[in-house]
Amino acid sequence: KAKVNQAEARAKQMEISESLLNDNIRLQVSQAYLNWLSSQKKIEVYAKAVEQATENYRIVKNKYNNSLATTTDLLDADVAQLQAKMNLVFAKADAVVVYNKLLQTAGLLQESIK
Repeated sequence: KAKVNQAEARAKQMEISESLLNDNIRLQVSQAYLNWLSSQKKIEVYAKAVEQATENYRIVKNKYNNSLATTTDLLDADVAQLQAKMNLVFAKADAVVVYNKLLQTAGLLQESIK
């Protein structure tokens, strides 16, 4: 009788451990998915920043060509445009890493890629 009770207790403990493990996996996948969504939003924001910086550069260059802006103004606009473009490239690279982490967490990343 004691061995049966002990076996039942072990079985119950295994069920609880499995349930906790499944909950933990679901939590990790959810977090990885939220990170991916966030990375997509960052790309959108940085793409808009590139548009704005490009337009700003166009305006400043036009002013510079008409002697209404200094060389420093033009260089500042150029640097801002380059920084915006770099931020977008980095955001896209980060999104690839985050996406691969999501696939890995969900168990969908092929072993050969790892």
